[in-house]
Amino acid sequence: MDVSKDKLKSAIAEIAEHNDCGMNAFVHRKSLNLIFIPNELSHYLGDYEELYEKDLNEIDKNVDLYFKIEPPTSNESFNIMRGFVECLNQDKLKDALISALNNRKPFANFKRIIDNSDIRQKWFEFKNQELINRVKMEFRVGMPEITDHEE
Repeated sequence: MDVSKDKLKSAIAEIAEHNDCGMNAFVHRKSLNLIFIPNELSHYLGDYEELYEKDLNEIDKNVDLYFKIEPPTSNESFNIMRGFVECLNQDKLKDALISALNNRKPFANFKRIIDNSDIRQKWFEFKNQELINRVKMEFRVGMPEITDHEE
């Protein structure tokens, strides 16, 4: 497949961003065109069906040309948070985040601590890179003809 490095890099970043917002990405195997559908709506569209009807019809009509990249599961998101904590050197903050992850409501407590810290931006950069790495792995499965040297 003849895909420019810039187009591939841009698609990966866009998918990671949309996955972070809970969107499924459908990637056209030949053109790299992207379609995004909310993950929680993929099983029951209800009142939103009209909004995604055109895109869903396109995917249904050309199901063999698209592959799907879903947002991270709760487990995957938790592991991203844990990976971030393991990289920290600040003992007091690290201890607080470990405690948040090991107690009730780990996502809310992690977010509260991060939002009130001086490493908030560092967290967003780490999470974004982890999501990009995750999307790259999905590309290797969904489009094995795209190899590391094309990234």
